[in-house]
Amino acid sequence: MLTELIPVVGASFFWRSLARELAALPAGVGALPKTTIAYTGTYVAGRSQYYYSTGHRPSPDTVTTFYKEAMARARLQARRKGSERG
Repeated sequence: MLTELIPVVGASFFWRSLARELAALPAGVGALPKTTIAYTGTYVAGRSQYYYSTGHRPSPDTVTTFYKEAMARARLQARRKGSERG
């Protein structure tokens, strides 16, 4: 179980570090990328239940599909939020 958990924790630290760097950008410039990274990372981590429901590790293509789904959903949410403000 530990060998399954280590890559997840490692990826979490990577995405968290990237989000922190983006948050340091001036006056809200980093807010959208930071939010997108947080959303995408959370979505992909949630989709990782695939492993536990199927008993098989997701292929790199499947994980890429998870990321693409997350990015599409994040863009849709951003557009919705933008139209609510405008």
